[in-house]
Amino acid sequence: MLAAALIERFDNHLLIVTSDPADVVPRTWHFPRGPVQSDEFAEAALRRIVGERLGVSVEIVVGQPPILCDVDGVETEVRYFFCGSPVGALDPACYAAVEWVSPARLRNYAFDAPSQPVVDWLVETAEGR
Repeated sequence: MLAAALIERFDNHLLIVTSDPADVVPRTWHFPRGPVQSDEFAEAALRRIVGERLGVSVEIVVGQPPILCDVDGVETEVRYFFCGSPVGALDPACYAAVEWVSPARLRNYAFDAPSQPVVDWLVETAEGR
């Protein structure tokens, strides 16, 4: 299982990340995520992942049920969590780039397969507001 963070800033922008170098076109974006270890709950894993990969802490607002996604050819459960603004300054050393993006602009980025259904839902929800 993977835990993924939908981190929303005060201005309703979401944090997206990529590990692709700048010269890779198109870059593949996703939401911060990582594996849930066998001895931890998904919520604890998410807090650990965000701390390790972004150097911040977040408040989990609500978790979504897991969805099945193809991750590198393996069917994997991914559990997304909506999170409030990060506490502390981002230190995204393990990512090549990070962006804060409004839900309406998410379609301007190429997302990986596990993120695309969530992006579609977020854009549809934003358009319905």
